[in-house]
Order: sequence, then structure tokens, then C-alpha cells
Amino acid sequence: MFGPVRMIETAIVNIDRVHILWDLIIAHIDCLASSKLLPFRVMAMDCFSYFIISIFTSAKSPEVHFASDDWQRKAFSAVLNYLKSPYAETAGTMMNSLPCIMNVMLSSR
Repeated sequence: MFGPVRMIETAIVNIDRVHILWDLIIAHIDCLASSKLLPFRVMAMDCFSYFIISIFTSAKSPEVHFASDDWQRKAFSAVLNYLKSPYAETAGTMMNSLPCIMNVMLSSR
């Protein structure tokens, strides 16, 4: 479980370059989120939620400038995919994270 958490921490440190890391991060999260093992799926959704919240929180900072303007579309596309997961725990964990994600998003306006 150390690897995905460390990957997310590294991505957050490099948040202004998220457009470069996005595909790699989502590929790893997708792999874990579709695992047959429940702890992997839950950990993937926790990591993803933390990552998304960090992105929206960083978007408020004047020092952070995202190189790509479509990061919000990509973020919510991934959220939607996890909500459609065939695993109830994956969709449920993502659904439970939505209020926090939405609050951070709305406060960043």
C-alpha cells in the first residue's frame, strides 16, 4: 500500500505539473480500483479523493498555474468512471467522497 500513497504524495508536490502526471496516476488508480481485493479498491478511492481535493485546493493558490485548462474535465471524468464501477464499494467510497470534493471545489471559486 506504500506505493500508491507515495505516488499521490509525489503528485501533490508537483501539482502544477499534474497534466504531465495525470495519465500515469489514473492508470495506477484504475488498476487498484478494479482489483478483486476490497482493501485495494478502498485505498485507491481514498488516494484518488485526496488527490482530487488537493488539486482543487491548489487551484485557489495564485502560485499554481495549470498548463492545461482541461484538468477539471479530466478530474470529473475520472470521478464519473468510478461512480459507474461494477464494484459497489468503489462506487460507494467515491460517492461518500463527493460532498467533500464538491465543498472544496465550490470554495475555490
